[in-house]
Amino acid sequence: MFVKSKYFLFLNVTFFYIYWWLCFIGASNHSYYYGPISVLVYFSIHFYFIKNKVLEFKYISFCIILGLLIETLMLRMSFISYNGLLSEKFSIAPIWIILLWGGFGSTIFHSFKWILKRYYVAFFLGGLVVPIFYFSADKIGAIVVNESFVNAYFILAIVWSFALLLLIYIAERMQNKYL
Repeated sequence: MFVKSKYFLFLNVTFFYIYWWLCFIGASNHSYYYGPISVLVYFSIHFYFIKNKVLEFKYISFCIILGLLIETLMLRMSFISYNGLLSEKFSIAPIWIILLWGGFGSTIFHSFKWILKRYYVAFFLGGLVVPIFYFSADKIGAIVVNESFVNAYFILAIVWSFALLLLIYIAERMQNKYL
């Protein structure tokens, strides 16, 4: 079972947005440790309160791996340039963006649980909303989107429509296995 407290759900989504912004602000100011430290602090608190730690750990790990693959692919294709130590030295997506994928994963069984089994909603939200986050990161200097707005939005919409669909599908499969 999962934590049912409304307070936990509120804190789950609130802390997600707090460290999401800390990741972006840290990257835009070349203070790359702000986001990852805040994410790790949040994960520590999160895992203290949740009941099904194995499911949550496996799902967050899946999200991190998928994020590493997708963000590194966008980096290597020169679609996006990231501020971050790994991207500058090893051509790998920086840890702050990868941990954001894991952080998002920490919300799926809790504050964003409403999206489970809503494949059309996930597909359209991924395509319509998530690209805006990339453009906001570009505006504050955390990343650089190396395409025109129209091309970038189209590419990000396709990537995130299917990525969010996959994330929701895997969450449901794992949830059915562990509950």
